[in-house]
Amino acid sequence: MSEVRHEPVLTAEVAELLGGGTSQWLCDATVGHFGHGALLLAQAAPQARLLGLDRDPAALAVAAAAAAPWGDRVTLRQADFADLEALATEYTPHGFDRILLDLGLNTAQLTGERFSFHGTGLLDQRLDPQQGESGAELLARLSEGEIADLLFNYGDERYSRRIARRVVEGRRPGHLLTTAEFVDLVRRSYPPAARHGRLHVATRALQAVRVAVNRLLDSLAAALQALPLALAPGGRVGIISFQSHEDRMVKLAFRECGTSGWGTLVTRRPVTAGAAEVAANPQARSAKLRVLEAAAPALEGGNGVH
Repeated sequence: MSEVRHEPVLTAEVAELLGGGTSQWLCDATVGHFGHGALLLAQAAPQARLLGLDRDPAALAVAAAAAAPWGDRVTLRQADFADLEALATEYTPHGFDRILLDLGLNTAQLTGERFSFHGTGLLDQRLDPQQGESGAELLARLSEGEIADLLFNYGDERYSRRIARRVVEGRRPGHLLTTAEFVDLVRRSYPPAARHGRLHVATRALQAVRVAVNRLLDSLAAALQALPLALAPGGRVGIISFQSHEDRMVKLAFRECGTSGWGTLVTRRPVTAGAAEVAANPQARSAKLRVLEAAAPALEGGNGVH
């Protein structure tokens, strides 16, 4: 996995909107290969510390090597960002000054066996291969209607019913789908004219399976709900999403925080990558960054001190 170089997206925008020389406690809640984590630390106070979270043990191994020069200023932990509130209480006296969630997969994950379009093994899609059921096991137990709903709701897959029908028709006792078999049945479910486009034909279907087996929307909902307690007064949280349903959840949650008076929208509209970055890193094409700032502590009547 470490042989593949991953380029984090929207680095200039993250540095501008989340950089802060006074930040003491940072959390990269999807630390990946430590690209954004190193950026946050470089922008923070000299004594700032960063907690890096990831559910993927292989990604954490790469992050550990990349973070080694930072010494004890970096703590890495295999954890779900759904637990942000508890982690903030455990590691900080007041909450994190900066929180970043990048909800996309990194390049190494996309080319690895678990997530690749070209994998020959069991359809997996789990971030932590030791936890929960694989994608193949999930599709083996769901009904045709449930599979169709999963593909449509989590992947915006327009041919969800055709794919679900093929999955169920092709089931054999004791056999679990491989990635190659799943990708092939998705391809055969598409009309010939729709099989060649900008996106790989199985992108949306594999995305839907990944969201389902990892319960990613549940984790995101929990993280969004935890923000008032996980984020320090005056702190900022940035969330980079790649799918419409994720961005919609972030947009609505941030709007509610602004309406309640707890937070202020730093980005009225999502920040997206420029043409130069998209040309150099096609993964950035669908990235959307939204940033929220927590209300600052009161000048009187509050401690106002971190």
